[in-house]
Amino acid sequence: MSTDTTLLHLPPEFTKRMAQDYPLPVSEGILAGMQTPASVSVRLNPAKKVDKSEVLSAEIDAAVPWWNGLKQQTDPCEPSDGGASVASAYYLKERPRFAHDPFWHAGAYYVQDASAMFLARVISRLDLFGSKFPQDHNGSHSDCEPLVALDLCAAPGGKSLLLRDLLPPRTILLSNEIHPARAQVLKENLTKWCGMRECVVTRSDPRALAQALPPESLDLILVDAPCSGEGLFRKEPQAVEMWSEEGVTMCARRQWDILQQADRLLAPNGLLIYCTCTLNREENEDIAHRLIEALGYTPVPIPITAQERALGVYAPTEAGEQEPSLGVHLFPGVVRGEGQYIVALRKGGARAEANPFLKPGKSAFSSDDLNGEAPACLSTSAKGGNKKGKKQRGESSEALFPSDLKGLIPAHIPPEELFLNSDGVWCRLTLPARRIASLLTQNGVKVLASGTPLLAPQPKGNRAAAPEWSMAMAFASELIPYPKVHLTRAEALRYLRGEASAVPEELSACPSPYVLICYQSLPLGFSRLLPNRLNNLYPKEYRLRT
Repeated sequence: MSTDTTLLHLPPEFTKRMAQDYPLPVSEGILAGMQTPASVSVRLNPAKKVDKSEVLSAEIDAAVPWWNGLKQQTDPCEPSDGGASVASAYYLKERPRFAHDPFWHAGAYYVQDASAMFLARVISRLDLFGSKFPQDHNGSHSDCEPLVALDLCAAPGGKSLLLRDLLPPRTILLSNEIHPARAQVLKENLTKWCGMRECVVTRSDPRALAQALPPESLDLILVDAPCSGEGLFRKEPQAVEMWSEEGVTMCARRQWDILQQADRLLAPNGLLIYCTCTLNREENEDIAHRLIEALGYTPVPIPITAQERALGVYAPTEAGEQEPSLGVHLFPGVVRGEGQYIVALRKGGARAEANPFLKPGKSAFSSDDLNGEAPACLSTSAKGGNKKGKKQRGESSEALFPSDLKGLIPAHIPPEELFLNSDGVWCRLTLPARRIASLLTQNGVKVLASGTPLLAPQPKGNRAAAPEWSMAMAFASELIPYPKVHLTRAEALRYLRGEASAVPEELSACPSPYVLICYQSLPLGFSRLLPNRLNNLYPKEYRLRT
């Protein structure tokens, strides 16, 4: 834990607002907590199957209580050793240099505030699936029924990673960010964590995104809204300097604008989860009340255990009182974490059918309905595709995927999930998710990534298709059909800097032109095998600079 004892000088107007918004013991606890050191926490990637004894073992201090023991949904289309993965999260004694840890680059863990992780407990206690069908649907839906979910203000991506882990298998996750640089960070983090499995990353203003998709077409929307950042005062001193009463009001206005766009996209009886990292009522409870009064939402109770209350988790009203609690607060220093507000609300109305995007066969939004054109993300313009350069209507991805490439990707991938994108790269993504990505592209939304890139064409005819970095991030090393090179920590750091390396003796007669680079059995990326060296293929934009 940090030992910084610098006194935090809070704006008098902020102190006054806390006294107005909360009972005296609560406001005093908030102000006292602001003067305590911030914590550092990480959560392990359940899909990478690493143990805390291997990752950051010297730095681990204690478990994050509300994350540990949660179950990750298992995908029936993926190889499994049986049973759901158990998620784990931990506080660290101090903040290490994460950029110099190969485990971090391999996606073995993600650095996330412990309070933000409480969203996992909220999701685990909500009825996600009742939002999809009316009560008389004959009970045919189950806990494995997929959703179409949107993280509307997603960068840097921590909550998107959480949704990817906890929502049902085959759920389509749309992750959006308006700011270009932050959107690239979002794409990087999703790739490292899950290889972009069933993900579509967009860079769009919420209004443009709401206009690009059919109204009321999404099952769950998370709005982790831009806010005044009061809950981060301990970590970000500049947030204290920038804080003002006018800024709080401006943020509340912007939050309402964003939520109106989310409302346009959310299906009847769909679930809206609204979060901020600020503390005041104007941006939190007042916004939730406005959703209820102006748009007809119903608050969804979030059960809080006695243990969680003892740890400092705060719900404004106790269970059993006349007014249901409008969300939960985690106050910085009161809990071991920073500030977080979370509220869940259900949209009014009832959906008459399953999500149109998820219908088998022809969808309500199929390419036949998209101005008569095939979706851009199904283009097959690269060498090996059809001569016209576009996928012909009715032609299956299985028929298009060249048989001589099948040994270059994991064998378990269903052929119908393979497609050639507009850059000529073979990717993995289900047809429903491709429909969404295509619709977004055709309606002017910038799609930064959709699905898992697997193989890229090579400009020279005598070269084999090159494996994409995303493939290394998406699958366990034993599923990736390339010779493996296992590096020490020092060697791994040189690889992450983009350096070439010598050819191991055991690969001197290897027929494969590409090898998988691993650290402690976790894939880091690929190298091209040349007669005298391993040519580094780690993405240039993600290489270490120091």
